Amino acid sequence: MRNWRWRTWASVALVVALAGVTVGLGAAAWAIWSGEPPLATTDETPDTATTPATALPANPPTCTETTLGRPRATDERLTADCDTLLAIKPVLAGTASLNWRAETPIQEWDGVIVSWSEEMPVGERPGAGVSRGRVFALFLSERQMTGSIPTQLGRLTGLDVLDLSRNRLTGSIPTQLGRLSSLSSLSIHSNQLSGSLPTQLGGLTALESLRLSNNRLSGSLPTQLGGATALRIVNLFGNSLSGLIPTQVGSLTALERLDIGHNSLTGTIPAQMGSLTKLTHLYLYGNRLTGNIPTQLEKLTVLEALRLEYNRLNGSIPSGLGKLTALETLKLAGNPLIGCIPNALWGVTDNDLSELRLEDC
Repeated sequence: MRNWRWRTWASVALVVALAGVTVGLGAAAWAIWSGEPPLATTDETPDTATTPATALPANPPTCTETTLGRPRATDERLTADCDTLLAIKPVLAGTASLNWRAETPIQEWDGVIVSWSEEMPVGERPGAGVSRGRVFALFLSERQMTGSIPTQLGRLTGLDVLDLSRNRLTGSIPTQLGRLSSLSSLSIHSNQLSGSLPTQLGGLTALESLRLSNNRLSGSLPTQLGGATALRIVNLFGNSLSGLIPTQVGSLTALERLDIGHNSLTGTIPAQMGSLTKLTHLYLYGNRLTGNIPTQLEKLTVLEALRLEYNRLNGSIPSGLGKLTALETLKLAGNPLIGCIPNALWGVTDNDLSELRLEDC
């Protein structure tokens, strides 16, 4: 079910990006038959481990029956989600224009998708269900937004997809995003975000795709990220991350693509990466990694691309890499490797082995 939903919303995101039109989806067309998460509180709970609450404009507008398509009291969750979006609009959008306003139905708001489910009132006969709504996805890529990510986004606990990519957002990634327990896709790449990666992201056990590349993020990779075991795609390329690659990455056994290239990571490549047997793309290039290339990488039998170039790796090239018959790209240049090049690796279509100036084995 999750894969079906992922393909569906990826297609919707592509349509929105190409067409540049307002997303307006009818309730019946996007019925999601699933249980509702608990209603999020409208108050920020004081917590020294969380990002300070974003200051919102005084007396923000609230959603009306016109916005919701129903009286406010009949659907508390949708009302709360709608009010939250209206309140954070100026903080998130900055100088950009979004058509989020009380006089416009929420189904017609830019980038907003509402899902619906049937809830049976207690004591009523079958067939008397009431349609309840939640904000299910925000597709806000390439909207020219110049604001920051409000902490109050953490109230939208029904979110499955959050895409704020390719804008000019600044500030940090709020720790409150760790409250979005239903989130399967988080895309905030290609902005101007700074600060560290929130450890709370490791608690998002439904998260399948994490794309934070091309920002100004710093600090280390949190060990807690190993708790997000549903992750299939992690892209942190082009930031200023430092420190070690945590061994807990070996817990992400569903991982298919890992790109942490062009950062300032140090230390060795964890042998635990040999546990990532679904991995097809491993990009660690352009860091300051040292030590040997782990022999455990030969366990990655479906690996198609391995890029380790321009680090400080030493030792010899593991002969077991020649057993990776799916490998199509192999980049090792810019490392002080010694020994010889296993003959089988010359069969990799896209390689830079000649730049190593080593003899063949």
